[in-house]
Amino acid sequence: GLYALENHIRGLSDDNRRTKALAEHLNALPGATVDVESVRSNILIFDVRDPAKSVCEAVSDDVLVLDVGPNSIRAVFHHEADDNALDRVMAAFTRALD
Repeated sequence: GLYALENHIRGLSDDNRRTKALAEHLNALPGATVDVESVRSNILIFDVRDPAKSVCEAVSDDVLVLDVGPNSIRAVFHHEADDNALDRVMAAFTRALD
């Protein structure tokens, strides 16, 4: 935690922006529901229509996410995830949920 505060604090705004963009993208897909207004950090928890475990497996070639409930998924952006990664994540979820 201390290392991150000392070395990566500047990038948090980019992580948060990417998280908000993903939330908006997911919320536009028929297979996901996100409370976009509640997104205030680099952590996103959202609901999916299909079993979360199946959705996580469907996107596993492009993104590492965690099922945190039968129909809930947790995604986190970090300093190594850039805008290209965001594009890949969006495309992966579009294929899995559209």
